[in-house]
Amino acid sequence: MLDLLLQAVSSSRLFNGISTLAMQIGSRYMMAEIPSNVERAFNRPFFRRLFIFFVAYLAFRDIKWAILTTLIFIIVFNYILDKNSKVYIGKFFGFVEEEKKEDKRGISLEELEKAKEIIKSYNQSLENQKIKVEMLK
Repeated sequence: MLDLLLQAVSSSRLFNGISTLAMQIGSRYMMAEIPSNVERAFNRPFFRRLFIFFVAYLAFRDIKWAILTTLIFIIVFNYILDKNSKVYIGKFFGFVEEEKKEDKRGISLEELEKAKEIIKSYNQSLENQKIKVEMLK
């Protein structure tokens, strides 16, 4: 009885789809459990492409389709849609990125404005604490 139930669940397309989506969504939380030295290894191109292969294999359950999908993914995202590539075609499809304006130190204007807001908020909190201390005297 239990064996039939487990077999039905494991062969269910709905269960496979939900578990694949959950794996994709939850993978970033799994990375939080991995030590930083191991995480640095995972950031190397070989491991990233290996993980793309694993995801493709889980989706297709066929090694040939997984290899083909991995190769297509690598070609499309590392060459065809990479704006630094010689064969970039994104400009024909409107994939033009707005380049961030940066100052001489490489800090974007958005980052500068955000930092100014944080400093302003910090100074305001210091003034509020000073007023509270003077009121207690």
